Order: sequence, then C-alpha cells, then structure tokens
Amino acid sequence: MVKGQKLEHIAYLYIKNRILIDEWKTGYHIIEATISEDLDVSRSPVRSALKRLDEENYVEAKPYRGYFVKYDGHDDQIVAHKLLYFQIIGYRLLERMQKINRKRSHIDAIDESQLKQLIAAYQDGDKDAFNEAAVAYSEDFLKIADHPVLVAEGKANFADLLSGSQDILAGNEFHKLQTMLVIYLEDMTRLVNEERYTDCQVIIDLMTKRLTNILQ
Repeated sequence: MVKGQKLEHIAYLYIKNRILIDEWKTGYHIIEATISEDLDVSRSPVRSALKRLDEENYVEAKPYRGYFVKYDGHDDQIVAHKLLYFQIIGYRLLERMQKINRKRSHIDAIDESQLKQLIAAYQDGDKDAFNEAAVAYSEDFLKIADHPVLVAEGKANFADLLSGSQDILAGNEFHKLQTMLVIYLEDMTRLVNEERYTDCQVIIDLMTKRLTNILQ
C-alpha cells in the first residue's frame, strides 16, 4: 500500500512553493477557500499549513483579514524544498492512482507514445528534445491520478529540477542521468500498469536521492 501523506504537509509545500517561485509576492492575500478547492482538501489542513508558515515568517496573519505573504526573497533551502516537493507530489498522486484503481477495479493503461519519443531523443543525444519529452511524459503519466493542480505542479517542478541538473552536469554525467531517468520511467510505466504502486514509490525515492546528490 502506498504510504499516505498528511494533507497539511501537501498544503504547506504547495503554498510555500507559490511563494518561493515568486508567484505570490509580498503582500499577496492568501485565500484559504481557493487553496482548499485547488488541492481538493478541507480548509482545516490549509489553515494548519498557514499557521506553520506564519511561524516560519513566510506569511503573516492579520486579524479579521486573513493571511498575507511576508517572504523577503531570501531562502538558501529552495533546492531542498523543490526536491521534497517533487517527492511528496509523487507520493500523493500514486495514492490517488491506487484509490482510483480500487474504485474501478482497474486503472487506464499509460499511453507510451511519449516514452518512445523520450527514448528516441536519448538515443539521438539531443538534450533539449530529451528534456522536453521527459517533462511531457511526466504529465501524461501523472494525469491518470486525476488531480490537475498537482499534475501541473509535478510537471513544472520536474522540469525545473531536470534543467538545474543539466546546468550543473558535464555532458557525460548528464548522459548518465538521462540513462537513469529512461530506466526509471520505463519501470514506473510497467509498475503502474501492473498496479504495483508501492514499488513506484521506491523509484520516486531513488530518483529524489539521485537528484539530491546532483543538486545539493
């Protein structure tokens, strides 16, 4: 069984990410109801997440008005945040896949056409085409979890981590990362189609560890 994630933690990472990527700037009014709807959770975990972010000085509570962004634009933990967010989004979406599978007795098989494009780009040594195909395939893979907001978050975060890795690694080392990603994404596809969600979670952990070693 896929390890469940506390909804408060997901809400916390989602809100913090909006702040760190500078989409919600200082003074932005955070609306609990909107986040609750976007994440398909009750307001309680959103409120708990905001209280935690208040304690960490990312937001501030104003009496009778709600929460507002307070971020000063400096955070040396942004890479660690992105890596954790990548991991937790993966867990959450796998959990949803598992629930969908239980309700329907099966889950739709993944369209592997994007995976074939990814492998072709890898074999051609085209880094830009590879990155584009990897991100496109991540979206196709994750969308079966039926959570548009987290799928978009997962796609954007994966693209950012992949781009960051390419900037850091020399040609041969990035090729090794590409090899790993092809293997892992092939395995993830097979495991989801076989309804082996816990094994998929192990692969997400391995991918996160590999990206952590590169980026930190």
